[in-house]
Amino acid sequence: MDFLMIMRVVLSLAAVFGLLWFFQRKMARGAGAQERRITVVSKQGLTPKAAVVTVDTEGRRFVLGVTEASVNVLYETAAPEEPAAAPETPAKAGPQSWEAVSGSILDPNAWKQLSGARRHRRRH
Repeated sequence: MDFLMIMRVVLSLAAVFGLLWFFQRKMARGAGAQERRITVVSKQGLTPKAAVVTVDTEGRRFVLGVTEASVNVLYETAAPEEPAAAPETPAKAGPQSWEAVSGSILDPNAWKQLSGARRHRRRH
């Protein structure tokens, strides 16, 4: 009797988890079809735990105040037609401080920025 009850519970749990997995996969595919494009235009750290971030999405530009606990819209306007061109800097000039180094650990440009910042720090 105990064995049959255990088997029923195991089969019921397997059915429930199978349905959850199926619906999660189905919902994930639906969300991918309605993908929204968000572009981070700039980010300026204010403190170790707070920053001001400018993002473009769906033809709108938002200036956001971001902290550990919240995200607040500080300003909203129409996004410019063309993204602002980044000021050109000489290739040999590295970032002026460690805060200027940004990017993924897998991004080769981030490693170049880091080495440039280290060289700049040693000189000064």
